[in-house]
Amino acid sequence: MNRIAAVAGVLFCLIAGAEAPSLKEQGTSQQKKAPPAAKEPTASGQPLTLETLDRYIQYRRESDPITRELSNAMLQQANGPGVNLMEELKKVKQADDTVRAKYGLSGEDFSPLDQMIRGICDSRFMPESAAMKVMFQRFEAQASGPKSLESDMAKGMLNMLRKQRAESEALPEQRERYGDATVHLVLTREKELKEIWVLKDAAAAKAFQALDQAPSMP
Repeated sequence: MNRIAAVAGVLFCLIAGAEAPSLKEQGTSQQKKAPPAAKEPTASGQPLTLETLDRYIQYRRESDPITRELSNAMLQQANGPGVNLMEELKKVKQADDTVRAKYGLSGEDFSPLDQMIRGICDSRFMPESAAMKVMFQRFEAQASGPKSLESDMAKGMLNMLRKQRAESEALPEQRERYGDATVHLVLTREKELKEIWVLKDAAAAKAFQALDQAPSMP
């Protein structure tokens, strides 16, 4: 696999919040399945508190820009001489670990906490993603044209997407998994979390674009 494409793929996972495979794994066809999601907000089963949520938001506000900055530098240096990409990836992880420890989020509870909050945000804010906005604009343009099979299909797609959006924003799966009280608590910080999510979505889109445009190896 092209070196830039490998790096971009890893960075896309890091920025999006998925478990990033190693660079060696990027060059293989084998893919590991992610472990099943925790059924509790934390590994210890302790309920989420507003104090923990606020610490998580502070962590993301400080850690995400560092991750984006290091990620951009890695993309720019991907094919440079003497660049040790594994060492650069370690720097990203070490920087994140340092910020998590600063806000008391370095224990075993962090992974399920992070997974829960990211899952709620992804479902709630997905309509704000660049990809979804482009999709809606395309179908709206087609639906507003002269009556035709294409415009009728576009109207049908818009209705389906709007229904899916409304269902997703209501967070039924997250409410069933974590309980209404937990979801409600997370949404008390909806404005702050949305600001973080929109920046993350833009950075992930940039990394995906780099992956898509990377030249393939012959």
